[in-house]
Amino acid sequence: MPEDLGPGSAYPLEVGVACVVIKAVTAEEDEVVTVSLSVHGVTALSGEDEFSVRRSQLVP
Repeated sequence: MPEDLGPGSAYPLEVGVACVVIKAVTAEEDEVVTVSLSVHGVTALSGEDEFSVRRSQLVP
């Protein structure tokens, strides 16, 4: 399916990207973790490769 993505695709899409958890902070209902995508050289357009997400959004 990723090969079908382009400017005309409907976003947002659910995708899987390998990451490494580098920090975790417990929030009220869910743990917030900082993940790094640098393992595979994935970055945002700004060059960032670390992002904060809820642990419940991660799939082992």
